[in-house]
Amino acid sequence: MACFIIRKRNYFRAELVEKLPTSNQIEWVRFKRSFDDPTLMEFGQFMKELVIDACEVTTVTTLKHDNRSEKMKPRERGHLNTHIQTSEESRTQHYEKKPCLVCGMTNHRLRNCERFKKLSLEAGLKVVEQWKLCETCLYDHGKWKCRSRYYYRVVETFGFIDEGSSLTLMDSELADFLGLEGSTEPLQLRWTSNIVRDENYSKRVKVAIAGREFSNKYHFIVARTIANLDLPEQNLPYENLVGKYGHLQNIEVSPYVRAKPQILIGLDNLEMFAPLESRIGHRGQPIAVRSVLGWSVYGPISSGSQHGGRVNVHSCNCNADFELTDLVRQQFVLEENITFHGTLPRSKEDTRALEILDQTTTFKNGRYETGLLWKKEEIRFPDSRQMAMSRLKGFEGKLTKNPDLRSNVHEQIKEYIRKGYAHKTTELELTEVPSERVWYLPLNIVSNAKKPNKKRLIWDAAAIANGVSLNSVLLKGPDLLVNLPSVIYKFREKIVGFGGDVKEMFHQVRIRSEDKHAQRFLFRFDPEHPPDVYTMDVMIFGAACSPCAALYVMQLNADNCQKYYPEATNAIKSNTYMDDYFDSADTPEEAANRAIWVK
Repeated sequence: MACFIIRKRNYFRAELVEKLPTSNQIEWVRFKRSFDDPTLMEFGQFMKELVIDACEVTTVTTLKHDNRSEKMKPRERGHLNTHIQTSEESRTQHYEKKPCLVCGMTNHRLRNCERFKKLSLEAGLKVVEQWKLCETCLYDHGKWKCRSRYYYRVVETFGFIDEGSSLTLMDSELADFLGLEGSTEPLQLRWTSNIVRDENYSKRVKVAIAGREFSNKYHFIVARTIANLDLPEQNLPYENLVGKYGHLQNIEVSPYVRAKPQILIGLDNLEMFAPLESRIGHRGQPIAVRSVLGWSVYGPISSGSQHGGRVNVHSCNCNADFELTDLVRQQFVLEENITFHGTLPRSKEDTRALEILDQTTTFKNGRYETGLLWKKEEIRFPDSRQMAMSRLKGFEGKLTKNPDLRSNVHEQIKEYIRKGYAHKTTELELTEVPSERVWYLPLNIVSNAKKPNKKRLIWDAAAIANGVSLNSVLLKGPDLLVNLPSVIYKFREKIVGFGGDVKEMFHQVRIRSEDKHAQRFLFRFDPEHPPDVYTMDVMIFGAACSPCAALYVMQLNADNCQKYYPEATNAIKSNTYMDDYFDSADTPEEAANRAIWVK
């Protein structure tokens, strides 16, 4: 067991220093060198000293007039010049600073005195008592109450070093005395025989500790507060031990009787009791170990069997509770994150995108058709076939190494042709469509880590040829997404929750014939043959305008069904986030009917 001193530690925000004049910032730099880790309390005390110094050099003189008749005269406007003459001696007296009570120098106060910091705790307390200083701030403010909640609040106590504890514990009474503050985190302690103790109001605090013999050197540690630590009393008859065991001689340690430890240092602060030097005798004799906190003596001090005692084993078993607490906290944060999305002025680009959608979106042969959102009316593409051919060869090399992936890609291409999502470009299209309206897209395949067996074909609209890509000439369009938290709230609002998604959402919308040749791609089932040219007839994954256009078509379709399915229309427009639909109802029947209407 070790005896050490504890000091409170708060946090300091450097932004406050930046608000000071440059001269005061330089003074702060000199002031903070006396501290290992200056906190907001040290900065507050520094500012207090500035105020005191300013008061010492500033004199306020009030001129009083005893002639009350003067008050009866009407007030006249004008200037009053007051001249106060002071002697050079009195002016100098205001600028004189009080010398330090220990070293006599005037460039610092007692709390910043290096000689004072090197004094032992007993010697330092004698200085405080001799000059009748405040034990909190080490300043002589007379009968006035100390306004500083803490500056150098120190207390001497005993600590118990426990290598069987996974964390450091502190008695809550000691923490309250020091005025320590910290976040409240429930804690569960577990001993042998599965004995469990819950500390629902435990706080995580940070303090500075120092050994009695090294009271001028503090070390910061993190501890958890416990309502009643109740560690066993400790005794160290050092004088008797020195006479009996020669290896314990000449070490700096003080004897104690019935000492009650108020802090237990565990493995989370292992560096506090890591051995720097040791004194070891024969087997069965006590040993002494020196750490950064000083010397500690422990071990058996008498022969014979022990009939009783305590075993201190503390372990934290609160991870599960913390995980649950974090989940609940995240849910509360999500529910509090309510954002109002009103009608905002649209940019010129968004206005143009909506105009294109309004003009080009039609319903033909059971499907909606729309145009690509071009940035300009006239589009002139450079040649991109060579870039697409180079990318095709790299893609084929990837498929050659993985026969299963190659079969998957071949099957998806055939399925796209069967469903009408793509077609093999005809000779007439190859000759009649102007080359400046043609763009070749590299083909690729991706997979979701959560769905490794599901492969999705994508067309790289960001691929560049001669400084141009398809996405570089397309508008992204306005954000038509519904606020995600509002969708989640409505899903949890009623008893029965249900949902679904739009299957192949992008591919449900066709691209008008004037634009779809900007979605050509090269592919061949046999690498030995020349590649064929294909054209995507529907929206593709990868195009910048696809999300906006798909949402526009979905909402347009819902509006067109408003007359027949008003409830489904409202549900689609307010409860759908991209292609995912989530809703809730009071009964299973209501949920089933609405799901059918939405479908």
